[in-house]
Amino acid sequence: MGVWAMVPYEDTLVSGGCDRDVRVWDLTTGMATQMLRGHTSTVRCLKMSGPNLAISGSRDTTLRVWDIKKGICRHVLIGHQASVRCLEICGDLVVSGSYDTTARIWSISEGRCLRTLQGHFSQIYAVAFDGRRVATGSLDTSVRVWDPRNGQCLAQLQGHTSLVGQLQLRGDTLVTGGSDGSVRVWSLQTYSAIHRLAAHDNSVTSLQFDDGRIVSGGSDGRVKVWDLQRGNLVRELGSPAEAVWRVVFEEEKAVVLASRGGKTVMEVWSFAPPPEIPSAPRILPFSSPVSIPGIAPYQDPEYGEKPSYETLEQRKQVQRLREQKLAEEQDQIMTDAYGPQSVVDNMEQDDGLNVLANME
Repeated sequence: MGVWAMVPYEDTLVSGGCDRDVRVWDLTTGMATQMLRGHTSTVRCLKMSGPNLAISGSRDTTLRVWDIKKGICRHVLIGHQASVRCLEICGDLVVSGSYDTTARIWSISEGRCLRTLQGHFSQIYAVAFDGRRVATGSLDTSVRVWDPRNGQCLAQLQGHTSLVGQLQLRGDTLVTGGSDGSVRVWSLQTYSAIHRLAAHDNSVTSLQFDDGRIVSGGSDGRVKVWDLQRGNLVRELGSPAEAVWRVVFEEEKAVVLASRGGKTVMEVWSFAPPPEIPSAPRILPFSSPVSIPGIAPYQDPEYGEKPSYETLEQRKQVQRLREQKLAEEQDQIMTDAYGPQSVVDNMEQDDGLNVLANME
């Protein structure tokens, strides 16, 4: 069964996936210390709240709060009407985004819903939360910013032309990435776009930013570094892969999860200026050999390559269906990429996962 979500905390790794279980691993030994059962469908998202608590969201529409030391479920959070796709934690609060088009704010300690954020017209794929504001990205192409204290929508940010699946919130800056290949930088003081970056030829699959730079990864296999203030491309890291799934960076190092030659590998790249003769990255095999096809723009055979549309609304509807299908295909590829034995194998033979853990 594929692993859908992994989150490290010091010497502990918590994972969840298609087998419905949440597993707790000791990173120093590579051994599973707990198997937490209760979800009745795929675990889609997972976060840690301190060293002892993990929160999981599932296709079964629930979230669960786990005490990973005692191996018990403290709370089952019930309220969503469809799959829970994403979640973020800040203090005692967790925000979840769902395919039911809503986001919910929950009290972790009390195990109850405090607010329901309603306004999106389609599935929510990403959330960001810093305690002061909540941001949500949706298949309806919009990003919404919310006040978590009263559930009020503060702004609706328009500009992306397809699914918004990547968000990061930092101070008064929000950076978003979409299936349209663009990365956008927004001011949360004026709720306006500062930069519009034509970043990738296909979906933006990962992004992260700090005070000076943005690093984006795409299903076009490229990792790019951007100047946050100026909005210009600084450089491209490494050579293009078949697809890039995850990028995590800190200081002068970036860890990239990518597909190369039909396998999923973990690469460690430096931000230092490239030498005259580029050296090869350190490549760590992340999973047992699995055939992982590259991603191509989805073409619905029912409509052919050049469909004819009668109305603008029909065109938008077909586009939404295509984007949803593309998202589902990417979901399946990610499920395949995180192979069943990969977590244990890599903890035993690589330090690449430890690098990733230290950078989270």
